[in-house]
Amino acid sequence: MPSDETILDTLFASVLHKQDSRDRAWDSNFEHRIQLCRSWGIDDKAALKVIDVGCGQADSTAVLAYLVGSNGHVTGLDPAPPTYGAPLTLGQAQDYLKQSALGPRVSFVENNLPDFLASGTAPHFDAAVFCHSLWYFDGRGMIDEHFAAVARAGVSRIYLAEYTFAGGSAEQRPHQLAARAQILLHKHKRPGTQKTKLGELNVREALEFDELLAVAAGSGWTPAKRGVVTPSPDLKDGYWETVIVAHEAFREGVLAQKLAEEDENRLLDYIPQVQKAKEELEAAGKPIATMDVAWAVLELRQEQ
Repeated sequence: MPSDETILDTLFASVLHKQDSRDRAWDSNFEHRIQLCRSWGIDDKAALKVIDVGCGQADSTAVLAYLVGSNGHVTGLDPAPPTYGAPLTLGQAQDYLKQSALGPRVSFVENNLPDFLASGTAPHFDAAVFCHSLWYFDGRGMIDEHFAAVARAGVSRIYLAEYTFAGGSAEQRPHQLAARAQILLHKHKRPGTQKTKLGELNVREALEFDELLAVAAGSGWTPAKRGVVTPSPDLKDGYWETVIVAHEAFREGVLAQKLAEEDENRLLDYIPQVQKAKEELEAAGKPIATMDVAWAVLELRQEQ
């Protein structure tokens, strides 16, 4: 097995990025995904054919492509058009990866998962990967539809990873509060007002991990193994979510919903809580930490 440094060198050469040189924030993003893949048990021995659901700019697709080996293949799937994203678009990031040393191991599809799997054009997959994508889904029904589609397609395994509110440290509290604020805003948002001046919100339905497992169980999925990882302090996801809610544009986004007074006040109350938690860490010289991540390998229950 190559060293992590060798893997990171290959990923840095294969993935489109803004900076001229690597830094810890860049490395930690990929180290986190490598850790998840190892927890799931992904390696090059099985030559897996997997579909990366909600692949976005293909960070997890690249890590998967490295780890499944030269005989494996990863299909990155996202319903967003190639022009989506800033400052780098999905199309730019995906094309760059396809031209890299990992290119022969990847392909990309612009579609939603249920339609793609039912189209008759999808190949057989050994596993479907949901790596930090389910918090983007608009509701429980959409999540249920995706788990059911994977089961109908005869895919035997799901690799799942998402943030969890369980436990947590003082350093993780700003991320937890910011996530809950975005969940509540999504719950109350009016049609056509998802975007704020800061852009598209990252957190939507955001079911807790046990709720995700309960939804999956409705389509016959059961955990074969599960666990929790604590991200590196260098991973910036928690910081960016905190900045979104602490920004004045979030308050403006809440007020634009013209909610009932009680609902509006509940949302606005999160802003000073996030700001206070952020400022307390800054005063103590501590970084904002990203929430713990729960992971599981799901398998279809065998009919008796």
